[in-house]
Amino acid sequence: MNQRVKEKNKWIDRLINFVFYGCVLALIWLLLQITTFSSFRIPTASMHPTLIKGDYVIVNKWIAGGRIFNVFNAVKNKHISIKRIPGIRRIKNDILIFNSPVGQYKNRIHFDVMQYYAKRCVGLPGDTVAIILPTLSALVEDSLTFSFDHNYYDLLGWTAEKFGPLYIPCKGDQIPINSLTATQYGSVMEWETKQKIDYKDSAYFIGNHRFTNYQFKHDYYFMLGDNIHHSLDSRHWGLVPDDFIVGVVQWIWFSKDEEQNSIRWNRIGRVD
Repeated sequence: MNQRVKEKNKWIDRLINFVFYGCVLALIWLLLQITTFSSFRIPTASMHPTLIKGDYVIVNKWIAGGRIFNVFNAVKNKHISIKRIPGIRRIKNDILIFNSPVGQYKNRIHFDVMQYYAKRCVGLPGDTVAIILPTLSALVEDSLTFSFDHNYYDLLGWTAEKFGPLYIPCKGDQIPINSLTATQYGSVMEWETKQKIDYKDSAYFIGNHRFTNYQFKHDYYFMLGDNIHHSLDSRHWGLVPDDFIVGVVQWIWFSKDEEQNSIRWNRIGRVD
């Protein structure tokens, strides 16, 4: 009888150790996912030829710093506060993975925790971006709407091939609010204040407060696809807030041609 009890206790001890070490490994994996790296699949050709459909990339979170926020509230579209661990350097002309800034809402900035984009950062906070490209008939079309339900292109006379110049705001920048800046940055002001911007009685109001100047609370970035004529990017849906950035694409760890059902061995380990 004592032998049976000893055997039973031995297996219970093993089970407890297994669960304990399993929890420790899961915690380490979670911490690595938050602070160090993540894996993402590239679903479209918007970054061709640098990244192509079917590439799986490792994203380095040390550069910008890992984010900490309530994922459950984000999934429920509730307000979240994002804290970021200090990064090791500033973002440059990097390929970034970031949360979609539009999601299901085309007329305002929205944090979509379930949708991610891979684009190249071509405009840093404090930069001015202007784009002049040859027109292609096959260009992807989409409307870019900011405040007041106007089309961004129509208001400013810009197109995806002839865009800008547009100043990219830094945290702490202060601008006057007028018809031009309200068009260019209206969605940014609404996202930061969580209130609607409106024009009435010859003045601009954010919520119930009249504003003549506005000071930005975040840094912003301008993103483009390398396959520039076939990419929905900042020309279409506007600026990306710093809180939305997941990290910098480091390398391709796996690539599969889904049409041929074959592995692209020559792409593994590279990002041109």
